[in-house]
Amino acid sequence: MVLNKILATYPDQKASLDYHSPFEFLIAVMLSAQTTDKAVNKVGPDLFSILKEPADIKHLTVADIENKIKRLGLYHNKAKNIYNLSHMLLDQFDGQVPKTKKELLKLPGIGIKTANVFFG
Repeated sequence: MVLNKILATYPDQKASLDYHSPFEFLIAVMLSAQTTDKAVNKVGPDLFSILKEPADIKHLTVADIENKIKRLGLYHNKAKNIYNLSHMLLDQFDGQVPKTKKELLKLPGIGIKTANVFFG
């Protein structure tokens, strides 16, 4: 991931989005549309407490996700996309975030801007 190369080049810099895995980074970037990274970082801990990896979606509903991110704009659509994206990762990508932009763009809620940010 290009982000890791950038962080290695500039070790004193910190990414503005908080995350612990490629999956969390993808979700955080998706959530950042039409809001600030600061706002995403406020809801992130609550969301990632129930959704650390795609497999966790098996125990959640769209409403569960909405409840964690409702302070963000467009939270209904974002929650639906996170739900569907997580299921698609499980069904088509063995629970892993795709390694190519072309594959990433197949996921619900992922457009070219999100893909470009994710891959740097």
